[in-house]
Amino acid sequence: MGEPEAPPYSYNVPAPRNRMMYQTQQLEQQMLNLVNRERADPANNPETHGRALPLRWNETLAAVARAHSLDMVRQGYFAHEDLYGRSVVGRIEAAGLEWQAAGENIAINSGIVRAEAAFMDEQRFVKNHRSNILSPDFTEIGIGIVYGPNGSVYITQDFYTRRAHRPARVEKSSGNSLALPQNY
Repeated sequence: MGEPEAPPYSYNVPAPRNRMMYQTQQLEQQMLNLVNRERADPANNPETHGRALPLRWNETLAAVARAHSLDMVRQGYFAHEDLYGRSVVGRIEAAGLEWQAAGENIAINSGIVRAEAAFMDEQRFVKNHRSNILSPDFTEIGIGIVYGPNGSVYITQDFYTRRAHRPARVEKSSGNSLALPQNY
């Protein structure tokens, strides 16, 4: 007997029915603003080389992020991989998104401002949460925030760049490749 097969991942997070769920959507938008403020901050130019444009909101990606935050709360774990071993890449592919670059930050914190500050307080110029936020390789974001049982917020930030559909004839690339950040 092998391991049980993972059930299909559900991205149908309930629509806001109460004040707390409505507030989480407001928090997601506030966190988007914090992320984009960091990307635009001239103090971060040594890391971004001024190329980190504001991230665009992707509602499908946000549904993936919300589902992951909700799954962590319901199943009682905190990890980039769910209990069936699905990573951010597996989750976004299951949602029908074709990616060129993908990354994820997760946090449990008392609030979004503290969580974002903790991400940005990490070491510069290494692959980590901070580098995901500042990476010019990412063009879109989805953020999922869910309240945990003790009132803390479970935050998932999913970063993404669509895979470009290329013509049949492909020229040799300049050698630039995108690595999937796996940050903890």
